[in-house]
Amino acid sequence: MTQREKVLSVGFSIAIVFVIGHYGLQSIRKGFEAKSNEVDRLRSEITRRETVTTDGLLDRLKINAVVSGSLPTNKEKAGADYRSWLITLINDSGLSQSKQMLIGDTVEKGVYRKLKFSVSGRGTIENLTKLLHQFYSKNYLHRISQLKISLVPREPYQLEILLISEVLALDSASPTQPAPGDSSYRITKSIDQYNQVIVDRNLFSPANHPPTLPQTASTQAIKGESLSYNPTASDTDPGQTIRYEFVGEHPEEMKIDSISGALAWTAPTTGSFDVTLRAIDSGLPSTFAEQKLTIVVIDPPPPIEPPKPEPKMDIAAQAFVSALLAGREGPEAWVRSRLDGKTIYLKKGDKLSLGSVEGTVVGVGANYIELETDGVTWTVGLDESLADAYQRMKAD
Repeated sequence: MTQREKVLSVGFSIAIVFVIGHYGLQSIRKGFEAKSNEVDRLRSEITRRETVTTDGLLDRLKINAVVSGSLPTNKEKAGADYRSWLITLINDSGLSQSKQMLIGDTVEKGVYRKLKFSVSGRGTIENLTKLLHQFYSKNYLHRISQLKISLVPREPYQLEILLISEVLALDSASPTQPAPGDSSYRITKSIDQYNQVIVDRNLFSPANHPPTLPQTASTQAIKGESLSYNPTASDTDPGQTIRYEFVGEHPEEMKIDSISGALAWTAPTTGSFDVTLRAIDSGLPSTFAEQKLTIVVIDPPPPIEPPKPEPKMDIAAQAFVSALLAGREGPEAWVRSRLDGKTIYLKKGDKLSLGSVEGTVVGVGANYIELETDGVTWTVGLDESLADAYQRMKAD
């Protein structure tokens, strides 16, 4: 073999090796790419399945959350539970002349039962706001499909309210499904915050005027005696009432009647005491007026001595022995009372009671009569005052 043939043979061999190597490398590369693609596909499938699993768990949680707001699947229990809650709702919101009743029952086969209830009553805009706040706070699967509000003629601030509610009982719930809690996402503010933007700008009635009450007043009290004071608040709005309360500090024992405003207090010490009273009307929104009251406590006046009674005339001082006689039944004495113009006829054993003098006649002499009082014997002479003789006896 010539040199040239050798070179060609080596070159041809190298070319063949190169071609074989190239195709081998291509085959290996394709194998790696296929495996890599399969790995990627499997990873994607794992991710997809994990996503499906996660979505399923989330859906289950959502379903469980929804079911927690469902009524029981038992029709009678569902109606009784929701009606009982409606009664509580009506009472808490303060509606009067209220009624509630089941007015509809429809079934979506395999999904849910829908109950429809009617609620009606009368109340103020404040009662309505509380009713709606508590309704949407309850996490039932319910909604208000109709709400009708109208003014009650000749009754200030009163509204006629009609509410139609629809509530679901899911087929996936339990026959004894418990009532949900009061943490609905539908309510984001407190009842006070809703009152500020609804009740405090009442659209159903004229503007409410505050009560009329003098800003300052003073009264006097006596130490140790009950205070007597009533504020004189009035209101120009018809049909409203006024209630009273203290504002800030006041003596510990002092009380106020919320209806009349009368203060009840017995001041233990003298001095000057300031209290602030507030009169609040029943309008919507309610308004008030305040009064600063100064109470000056003084010592009681000195006791007044009762006037001394005028001395009474003793009738015995003007009674005298006017005559001493010897009668058929024995000696007899005549006692003449000058004040009443009467004559008393006395014999032995007679009792005498005249003014301050009391006694029993024990004898009648020629110029005197003898009497006995409490075992003591004493005498009265002719023309002598009974009172003088009696006092002489007592002096002896």
